[in-house]
Amino acid sequence: MTPTVRGTYSNTVTVAVSPQTDPGAGNNSATVTLVVFASAADIPTLSGWALIFLALTSAFIGFFTLKTKAAVLRAMKRDADADRVMDEAVAMSDAPVMGIHQYGTALIAAGNKEKAMAIFRMNRERHPDETFVTYVGLARGYTALGDTRNAIANWEIALKNIPESQKPNLPAYEQALKALKEKG
Repeated sequence: MTPTVRGTYSNTVTVAVSPQTDPGAGNNSATVTLVVFASAADIPTLSGWALIFLALTSAFIGFFTLKTKAAVLRAMKRDADADRVMDEAVAMSDAPVMGIHQYGTALIAAGNKEKAMAIFRMNRERHPDETFVTYVGLARGYTALGDTRNAIANWEIALKNIPESQKPNLPAYEQALKALKEKG
């Protein structure tokens, strides 16, 4: 049986909260997913439902739950709290390599290059057997910091280890490496 909470807030926002299996945390844990049908302008009116969501997440802790919780906090303009939650998420022993990589990429997009680089380094240290995504992260981090030499070195390692599933993206990766070498 799957418990579900549904409600309407101010006749404009529908919120559904239901537990689901967390693919990154094993079979015995769950994630709470918050689905909001509203425009960005309606975000401030979500406080009550967002707080219910935040309370529910304490019972279902996993990387993806914390990532979702951080997104809700960010939507509520509580960036410092969102950062603390993501620090907790990436520190989890079962935090997935791609989830950590995506967080690092988001940090670069937000202009937080130094923290992104720390996340990419941690991802590489924590996942020594992963020889593509972790090196792509390092290459992107070094590129963002303006360290062309290290960016090139990490792109070259990543491209030597490109998995079959990423080969359709090879031209884009090669272009990034070429641009760095030309900048050189």
